[in-house]
Amino acid sequence: MNIEDVLSPEGSDGSLPFEINDDGIGEFSSRLKRADGVDIPVDIRVVSIDEGEKLIYMAIIWEKSDPMNSKEEPEENSDLNRAAFMTSHDPIMVSNLKDGKIIDVNDAFIPISGWTREEVIGRTTMDIDLWCRIDDRKAYVKELERRGKVRDFQTYLKDRNGDEHPVSLSASIVTVGNERYIVTICRDLRDTWELSRLKNLAFQTLEKDDSMILWIDMEGKVYYVNETVTGYLGYTKKELSRMYLWDIYPTYSKSKLINFLKEVKEKGSTSVETVMKRPDGRTFPAEVYLNHLELDGEEIIFAFVRDISERRRMENLLAKSRMFERGLIDSTLDSLLLINREGVILTCNAVAAGQGWRRKGRSYTSISSCTI
Repeated sequence: MNIEDVLSPEGSDGSLPFEINDDGIGEFSSRLKRADGVDIPVDIRVVSIDEGEKLIYMAIIWEKSDPMNSKEEPEENSDLNRAAFMTSHDPIMVSNLKDGKIIDVNDAFIPISGWTREEVIGRTTMDIDLWCRIDDRKAYVKELERRGKVRDFQTYLKDRNGDEHPVSLSASIVTVGNERYIVTICRDLRDTWELSRLKNLAFQTLEKDDSMILWIDMEGKVYYVNETVTGYLGYTKKELSRMYLWDIYPTYSKSKLINFLKEVKEKGSTSVETVMKRPDGRTFPAEVYLNHLELDGEEIIFAFVRDISERRRMENLLAKSRMFERGLIDSTLDSLLLINREGVILTCNAVAAGQGWRRKGRSYTSISSCTI
């Protein structure tokens, strides 16, 4: 249900019927519509709680018909608020603004701090040596005093054993009766920071890999390239981000490339030898390994590219060397046979072929696989 579902029409105009002050509190009067259709006059106090990724509101409602109108929280509301406080996944601490003494902590506070609830109540954060960096605490307190609230203050807190934990602190000053309290929500950043560290490590690995790495969308547009690509091709990352694959693979037309990317998706992965083009028009042979990936509904072709110019040069040299060797063998006046350990004749020279063996091109198929 929405708040408008329980407030009578004259109590709501379709928008939030309250404003949150700098203390994170909003108060207003309205009429509450019960399930039986009866309207009752009420006073409502709303406290905002920053949960990091979302902002939630906790409402305390008093019926005006209460003759004392003491605004003492109804027992059922107290139980509900207590349950919400205790079951929050993030550690929450309530402390007195005047002396800094801890009034209460929830269950999530215990594992990250190493202290039990009974051990911290009545003590300050300085008493339990919670802050790792005193300068951070000073900046945190200054911000809280200046604005009455703090949002996403990142620092390190120390547990009972002296181990440091990265955290994000959000806090608000709230007034209950004549007392002012600090409600602090602590978000443990260990997993977040570790994931961020691993992401950064993975990114740096991609950037420094000696293979050219490209991410391409299914339309052929270049999505990401590493530093090696810019070094080999001579384009900047900004230039490549505006290009399509057919701009750097001259052997592919647009339609042929789109069809090829669809084939990669169907197969999951494949490899191909092709030619890549530099800005000055020069080309070089390349071997490309492609993988189709899908993340959060987005399809990406992940390509590893290697310059095979040196391999091609060595292959050509090897082919020329073999042709030279073949010429030397054929020019000898003696019959030469190449035989493996099993006695199978693999090939022979021109003199042996002239002795009655039929020669086909540069191979001697008439004597291949014959055993002597």
